[in-house]
Amino acid sequence: EYLRVKSIRQREFADKIGCSRSYVSMLIAGKKVPSLKIAKSIEDVTCGAVSAISMLDQSAHPEGEDRKR
Repeated sequence: EYLRVKSIRQREFADKIGCSRSYVSMLIAGKKVPSLKIAKSIEDVTCGAVSAISMLDQSAHPEGEDRKR
């Protein structure tokens, strides 16, 4: 959503965070979980609008999964 709201293309964002456009596409689709380094880069580039903690927390607890395990 951040990219859409800010009118930033995946290629441009990928260049800013230091990865490929296809990797950004997979992150957006939920097919990949960012490494801590990439999650921190995303947080820095978005000035905290997308937090590293939220990305990593979502990967640990996919939607609908019982979080009490």
